[in-house]
Amino acid sequence: MACGKECGVDVLLRPDDIIHDDRSAMQAEVVHKAFRGADILYSLRLASGVRVLSLVPSHHNHALGEKIGIRLDVDHVVAFKTPTRQFFSGSGPQVVPITFRR
Repeated sequence: MACGKECGVDVLLRPDDIIHDDRSAMQAEVVHKAFRGADILYSLRLASGVRVLSLVPSHHNHALGEKIGIRLDVDHVVAFKTPTRQFFSGSGPQVVPITFRR
């Protein structure tokens, strides 16, 4: 399915695409965590209010409500064409600016 200039997309980010990084300026609040043996699966709230999942080694044990630094390390981008909506009108999807760096 082609997606032109005015097309919106949703990007799939896997929990292992979101890396814990104390030096990162991008911060997220820990809202839930689940111990998974060698890792902890964190549910994080970005400043925009959007929630994402991050799989973090279990020696990084953070408290609920704590803000942690994160960065993206996306090897394979998976995008889906967003259903037709009115963009940038104050309603509809949230626009979350995220910079991808390799």
